[in-house]
Amino acid sequence: DESKGTATSSALTIAEGEEVTLTATPNEGYLFERWVVKGIEIIAEKLLKTPLSFLMGTSDVEAEAYFKEEVEEEPEKTLYSISFSGDGIGMANTYSDKLSAETGSKVTITAVAKEGYVFEKWVITGIELTEEDLVKNPLTFTMGTSNVEVEAIFKEKEYSISFLVNEIKGSTSADKTSAKAGSEVTITAIANEGYVFEQWNIAGVEIAEEELIINPLTFTMGNENVAVEPIFKEKEPEVTTYNISVSTDEIMGSVSVDKTSAEAGSEVTITATAKEGY
Repeated sequence: DESKGTATSSALTIAEGEEVTLTATPNEGYLFERWVVKGIEIIAEKLLKTPLSFLMGTSDVEAEAYFKEEVEEEPEKTLYSISFSGDGIGMANTYSDKLSAETGSKVTITAVAKEGYVFEKWVITGIELTEEDLVKNPLTFTMGTSNVEVEAIFKEKEYSISFLVNEIKGSTSADKTSAKAGSEVTITAIANEGYVFEQWNIAGVEIAEEELIINPLTFTMGNENVAVEPIFKEKEPEVTTYNISVSTDEIMGSVSVDKTSAEAGSEVTITATAKEGY
């Protein structure tokens, strides 16, 4: 196929025993592959070479050169490593979908926190990433031209303190809106005019029943979010009482009363008892 290359012979007719040389010349973009020769036996190894020389035998020889497309060999790829470091605080597992990667390929890293901890951010050397990317988990990045070292930073998990309040009756305050397990939290109920604090309803942490009437209340945070509801009741109106005092001449008799004090509108019974002769 002359589109791929040409073949020439050192002679077109030659006597028995004389040497003949065949030469294959590939066109641009092609490579010589092999000879197919009829009329003489030639070992297979020589059929892969050009020029090809052999001694003429006792019959005509037909030779055909085969060519193949030249394929550029891909340059050897350089792989860069992805390694992990850290003291393991808060870390249950940190892993990558690849331990090495070539420039331009995607790598995904994932941090898994231990119980009581949450992922905070990545510290990564060997590639430039934005602050926004460094708080993503999992994180996918494009491999650069150097080895990459990864450290996952964890922090103790904080749990929320939320409130459900009837604002007509009162309000609440807390020294924290979130807290780590084991830390102390103080909550305060503030009654509106006409109401008084009665007790707390609290979910997410165990508190003794006798403590639920304490205000302010300090408790130790557990491993759950806490929901707090203060219960208020209407304030009982203040009652004014008046003293009842009696006096008599004991020579003549005595006097008694069923109350020593009473509020306005209530009944009071007093009894006078005369002595004999009176």
